[in-house]
Amino acid sequence: DDPTTHEIRSGTVNVHHLGNTPHDRLSTNTSLTRDTLGTLAAVLQSHWWDALLVSTVGWREDRVKRYTASPFTRRVDQTLIFDPANLDTSTPTDAATEDTLTYSGVLRVDKILGRRMPDGMDLDVHYAWSENFQGLAGPRSVHGSFYDAPSGETKEMGFSIGLLNDRLFFRANWFETQQQNMT
Repeated sequence: DDPTTHEIRSGTVNVHHLGNTPHDRLSTNTSLTRDTLGTLAAVLQSHWWDALLVSTVGWREDRVKRYTASPFTRRVDQTLIFDPANLDTSTPTDAATEDTLTYSGVLRVDKILGRRMPDGMDLDVHYAWSENFQGLAGPRSVHGSFYDAPSGETKEMGFSIGLLNDRLFFRANWFETQQQNMT
């Protein structure tokens, strides 16, 4: 990952024979790709009724693009000439854009029960639902192109108990995740 451009670059080179000279003739199978990811996100967290209920809603848009180099020039001996200039970044070979949503809520039960709760004890109940998307992480077809990107949704619910003014804390979660396009 390039920290300046936020691009992920990858390449592979298969070696024909180590005894070959010069070393630029070692490549018999070469590929060069560049991935870019652009993301927009917004989150709204609200505290209702003196923080009795805390809700969070989120939205995210991911735009991913993959650029793949054109075939490299092949010599008579079938080795390839590796040339990074073959990577055309004007038109992506694969691209995807996906919006995902997330929402969750936490109900502070100790604020409802008030003095009926033991001193130093907090009890929260929570629920969350979220969509997910994995950009160009999906499997490839036999032709080298990508299938639709993996996506899905997750539901989570549970409760939290804090004792002794949160010196002792227990959380139980149940969650279910469903994924599509994982072939």
